[in-house]
Amino acid sequence: MTTNQTAASSTPTAQQREWIARDQLRAAVLRRRSSEEADASAAAYAWELEYCDDLTDQAARDLVRALDDQRAGRELLPGAEIPAPPPALAAVLAEVAAERRRQDERWGEQNHDDGTGTERGAFVARVLRRACDRRHAEGVGTWADILAEEVGEAFGESDPAALRTELVQVAAVAVAWAGAIDRRQGRPA
Repeated sequence: MTTNQTAASSTPTAQQREWIARDQLRAAVLRRRSSEEADASAAAYAWELEYCDDLTDQAARDLVRALDDQRAGRELLPGAEIPAPPPALAAVLAEVAAERRRQDERWGEQNHDDGTGTERGAFVARVLRRACDRRHAEGVGTWADILAEEVGEAFGESDPAALRTELVQVAAVAVAWAGAIDRRQGRPA
């Protein structure tokens, strides 16, 4: 058996699975654009990728969301693979950007140690995850529970790429929570 045959018969690495998934998803998106018949298969494949536990490539997930948004008729940003945010989300994101500018003006560029990935951080992550799961199972889960669980996951991460992913999830939950407050207060969507 040659080296190429050995490599071909072995299980693909996580990175290889991500590349394959990304390429297959792009092909599905192209098929979707060219044929209504392909729409069903692209949608099915996109759904499989969205819920595939092995897929960690955020770009592929963003393409899935873009496909869903295209199918729903939502506008895409010019030249982008991700949809333009709805006005309510854009308003919250603008507030976040303004706050970041204020922080930079006040404190300048900050370059602290992460301080995550410790045994204590892993413990905090486990406790907050269990608490969030329990409260939601009991039907009393809150935004605070969800955000605390996401922050806990960030505390438990030592790998910079995984930590960054967790921090983006923290930000996304905070933005979603702010949007929920706006909806409760009747702010325009």
